[in-house]
Amino acid sequence: MIKLLLMGSCGRFQYQLVEPAGDLLAAIMREAPAADTEGYIRSALQEDFFGLGNEAKNTTLTLLGRVTNKVLNPCDLVGFLQEVWQLHQAEDNEALPGSEAVARFIKTYS
Repeated sequence: MIKLLLMGSCGRFQYQLVEPAGDLLAAIMREAPAADTEGYIRSALQEDFFGLGNEAKNTTLTLLGRVTNKVLNPCDLVGFLQEVWQLHQAEDNEALPGSEAVARFIKTYS
């Protein structure tokens, strides 16, 4: 389920579905054992659907860990996932990891 929600938030869902997906992801992450969710998240982010590069992947892991540990508000997760979705809408996905937009994203969420 975590993989599906993250994949959808990387541009595979329609934008209107990102908010409910983020709410569901936050609920799962807050209720499941932290060790389990971290493993699922790491595994999911190794898939090809996450196109923002390794540094953004590390930023995402850190932020999702903050949700799991109940440090980050679920509403903030939704905003984060909406930005991830928007970044994945770029026409040139190959250049995305080194782009200024991803650099701003990393700076914002690190």
